Amino acid sequence: MAEDGGPLLVRGGGHLGVSTDRMLQCADRLAEVEDRLDERVRRLIAVVVELDEASTRSAAAASAMAVPAPEPTALEAEHRTAAARDAAAELRTRLAAAARAYEDAEEGLIGTSGGLVGLLSLMLGPSVRLLLPVLIAGAVGATAADRILGWLAGGDDDRPALAAVGRFIGEHPELLSNPLFAELVGIARGGVDEAIAGLLMPGGGREAMLALSLLGLGPAASGAIVLGAARAVGLLRDSPVSIERGRTGAATPAIGMRERLERVPASGDQVRIERYTAPGEPERFVVYVAPTRTFSPELTSEPWDLASNVGGVAGEPAASLRATELAMAEAGIGADDEVTMIGFSQGGLVAAHIAASPGWNVTGLETAGAPIGGIPLDGDLAGVSIEHREDFVPKLAGEPVAEGRTLVQRELFAGRSPAADEPVPGHQITGYLETAGAVDRAGSAAVRDRVDGIDDALARYSPERGGTVEAVTYRAERLVDERDVVLSPRSAPATPWSTGSPDGP
Repeated sequence: MAEDGGPLLVRGGGHLGVSTDRMLQCADRLAEVEDRLDERVRRLIAVVVELDEASTRSAAAASAMAVPAPEPTALEAEHRTAAARDAAAELRTRLAAAARAYEDAEEGLIGTSGGLVGLLSLMLGPSVRLLLPVLIAGAVGATAADRILGWLAGGDDDRPALAAVGRFIGEHPELLSNPLFAELVGIARGGVDEAIAGLLMPGGGREAMLALSLLGLGPAASGAIVLGAARAVGLLRDSPVSIERGRTGAATPAIGMRERLERVPASGDQVRIERYTAPGEPERFVVYVAPTRTFSPELTSEPWDLASNVGGVAGEPAASLRATELAMAEAGIGADDEVTMIGFSQGGLVAAHIAASPGWNVTGLETAGAPIGGIPLDGDLAGVSIEHREDFVPKLAGEPVAEGRTLVQRELFAGRSPAADEPVPGHQITGYLETAGAVDRAGSAAVRDRVDGIDDALARYSPERGGTVEAVTYRAERLVDERDVVLSPRSAPATPWSTGSPDGP
């Protein structure tokens, strides 16, 4: 794939608004110029004051030998330097204003669409609330619903219409590769929870959302409702999981976001864990988590499935999350060991949940194409999240609820066409590897500091410094023969719920 694409768009990272990496580089350089000019202004002022004092002393001592007044050139230099400093500051201010204007426009669009959704839910809410018990009872008991869901989950022979839709989308990848489609998904997803709240509870969307938050649902309300409805007809079920240690071997420190993303398991095993050791350095671990392996809504032996996708967005301790934490515990990662989490797609969702957990000491997080908008993260974490403007998958979790991450977005197919043989071209790992390489080449401090935070930490374990890196992979499976379980919220690693069994591991 030719590395064309659009510029890097940066959100978060301690700066205001939304900026490109190049804009941020300009702002960084303007700040440096401003500081240097300010220092020269102070020096020139000191020179002018010194000349003025010398002139005053000379005039008082001997009027016949008066020293001339301060040189006009010195005063002029001070004024011009101060003007240049002020101009640099003004340019930085204008750059920040442009970034804020972009963000304000985007928020205005989202707010307008959300208001329309809230108004619709307020109008329809009373009627739906009256019919809701009947609708739920009918949906659970009726064979029609079961037939529809079976049609969606069945083979191609049983769902010719759905297969035709799939073929059409496959033949027209540009439909799902349009940034406008991804934005529409994000706008719709942002209004879903509010609409559901308005339909279920009196008082309108926002007041109801507060009530749902107090009930522990919050922005994951729609995901929880989807899970409940699907499980009522036997889909998206959960189960206990088991893990098995796979391949082991030596490795080198993973320097650069692209190199780390390349180490995410592509097939077979779902988790890779690297143990870093070096003389005089504490043990450090890097955990790589795989993306979704099957989109089947039915229960199979694969934990990285659709149920874990929906469960992860809904805030449940999904099977893929529990399996990853089991692998981390088996690899010997303790509660105080520094950990860097790397994940693509569902793997990024798992990585973000672990980074947000108080049970692990996660100091770095890098995700690609992951729906993690609803997960509050620590602002001190090193690393960035990358998303493509054409990728609707990250939008499924809504907009970020916290400022604890640096988000780098990019229009992958700017100036070129997506590949015709890829169903969702903007979500493919090949494109994200390309964008990760662009992040490695970024020059702004907002991006550079976050990526260098991980690079510098891992570089201390290089072979030249006597360091070693040991890698081990893990394969997880669902125990489909076991009974279904109701999972409690996550608390800390190696707790009994990690396997989904009340008797522990």
